[in-house]
Amino acid sequence: MRKKWVLSGIAATMLVGPSAYAQDVQPPQAAGSSASYAGGVWDTEDLTQAEGLEENRTIGVFLRTGKITFQTPPVIEEGNTLAPYGPLLERLGFETAWDEKTGTVSAEKRNLSLRLTIGSDEATVNGEKLKMPAAPKLLGGVPYIPLRFVAEADKREVRWDGLWQEISIGEGQDLTELRIVYRTDSLTDQKHAEAIFKKVEEETGIRLELIAVPAEHYQQKLNLMIAANDLPDLLFVPDQTVYPLTMLPGIFRDLTDKLPKFPNLDKLSQQAKDLRIEGRLFGLAKLKSPYDERFPALRADWLKPLDLELPQTMDELYKVMADFKSKDPDGNGRNDTIGMAGNVGSDSLGDFAWVEHVFNESAGRFKLADGKIVDTIAAPGELEALQWLSRAFRDGLLKGDFAKDADSPTFGIAEGNAGIGSLSLDEAVRISGQLRQTAAKADVVPLPSLQANGKTSVVPVGSGQAGMFAIPYNVSEAKTIQILSFLERLAGTGSAGDFADGLSRQTAEQLDQTIGWNAGGERTEDAAAALKQAVLQEREKLSFDAVNPVDGRLLEAEDKAKLHELDVKTTEMKLSYIMGKISTEQWQAYVQKLTNDPAYTDILKKLNEAYAKMNAAE
Repeated sequence: MRKKWVLSGIAATMLVGPSAYAQDVQPPQAAGSSASYAGGVWDTEDLTQAEGLEENRTIGVFLRTGKITFQTPPVIEEGNTLAPYGPLLERLGFETAWDEKTGTVSAEKRNLSLRLTIGSDEATVNGEKLKMPAAPKLLGGVPYIPLRFVAEADKREVRWDGLWQEISIGEGQDLTELRIVYRTDSLTDQKHAEAIFKKVEEETGIRLELIAVPAEHYQQKLNLMIAANDLPDLLFVPDQTVYPLTMLPGIFRDLTDKLPKFPNLDKLSQQAKDLRIEGRLFGLAKLKSPYDERFPALRADWLKPLDLELPQTMDELYKVMADFKSKDPDGNGRNDTIGMAGNVGSDSLGDFAWVEHVFNESAGRFKLADGKIVDTIAAPGELEALQWLSRAFRDGLLKGDFAKDADSPTFGIAEGNAGIGSLSLDEAVRISGQLRQTAAKADVVPLPSLQANGKTSVVPVGSGQAGMFAIPYNVSEAKTIQILSFLERLAGTGSAGDFADGLSRQTAEQLDQTIGWNAGGERTEDAAAALKQAVLQEREKLSFDAVNPVDGRLLEAEDKAKLHELDVKTTEMKLSYIMGKISTEQWQAYVQKLTNDPAYTDILKKLNEAYAKMNAAE
């Protein structure tokens, strides 16, 4: 079996089915043939029974996941299509072997064994002798076998498109291959993932293909795949609410009525109410702890040489930043370290947004006050946050012109020159492991909380969801059930014993962690897992009870676009203030103008109306 790992770029492998243009084109029927023709598809026991069709003419063979590539093309002889055994059988999920001495092709997969011999029209299928319409033969030294016989032995439908000279092979009864598109970052352990995929194939015969797309390009790639209808069997969707509700049934399978048949998946769906849109569920939640959100993490190994403690307040954090910048914390004799690394988004402060949350005592830009959604943009804490960042910028504690800096905090800390960055718990653990390869005492520790000016200690709080896994609508109903059955077993990795399809619990758990299917997250060692658990427990203990009341379900696409446009302008003004390009008075004047803007007030009104309606429904 062969595996693929694609770090960037999506191959356009679209299934070409029977053409609508073929409906008025009816090739003449061969004399004495009982074949019938409808909609451009021959319905006959043999693939070709039409006069005038050139034998040995190159034809295309397709699965739903794309065209099968042959180094030497299939041929048609006496109405039967013969294809090179290797590419055909491997794409159907078989392990294959060729015995040149006996002229025998062997193929094995779960619950199916085939033996075909050159020159003999008798095949052995699971020990039973069966007659084939044509005998395998050698062409140019390559064993060729009857395509339809092999496909139908695997319980697959075979269809012939007479106009386009193409064969379509349908889904089998068993899941044999699974193509997954997933978002990743530069820290993904590719070799570990490939090893897990190999183990899954060895244990189950299921061929896994993971197309890993860098996080910064993922949404764009996802949109392109949807537009081109070039979709895999399973894909990660960071935020389904970016698509209008009316579009979802045409993109993803509606799983609402299917999940009750899968107890483990149904349980997960009950924990992910935020994924439901008007009661419908178009994906399976990728769960995590609500307290595992990006928040400052720092090089704890740099603290001791500078006689510093883990900071608990924004003032203490500022001193740590300043000392990291000026006091050679890595001991290399050069003041070449950075206080804090990160970048901003087009419509938010990105890796620095947590500063706003700490000063505003909020979990996000919006918060609840007396049961209503309010925007912290006009709160006193917002100005304090911008002043804190502006001071850090003036003092050179941020990396260069951070508004244009393309380096993420993971990159800055992983390179060893940044002391602080906004990281998830898994990112902090992984970066520690990377740094220890060259600096044995390196230690990146996530901060449990931070406090500003005697206010409430703030911890990062999220929805407990990190997107969803969806099955595209163009996946057949039969394969949808196969995929859900496979994921049902993954979702139940805590149960004892091995899976019925041969997948061991250990491999299932490792696969779960590799793609982050359940709540697992990234692969970690025991010590790292203990650190993560300790940080999460500390965050849960704190009395901070804020929630972010706003999610993508509350606004229609048109209003989201309007809010985005306003946010882009607001972010530009924030950066101008931080970098000293506008005064406090000019910032306050902008906020006054924004909060009086009819478009802004209308959006805030709609947010509150939708929030009240959603709460009443739930």
